[in-house]
Amino acid sequence: MQYDGGLSRSVAEDRAAQAQGFQDAAHFREVLAEYVLNRRLGGGHD
Repeated sequence: MQYDGGLSRSVAEDRAAQAQGFQDAAHFREVLAEYVLNRRLGGGHD
């Protein structure tokens, strides 16, 4: 299946995540899961 611009969903998700400063979609999901568990961004222990 193709999405806007003729990209696969996987490539489109990677590009969207990269546009937001993440390495790829998997990295975005990893950060999001960590946020949900800890309720904060940045990963610091303050």
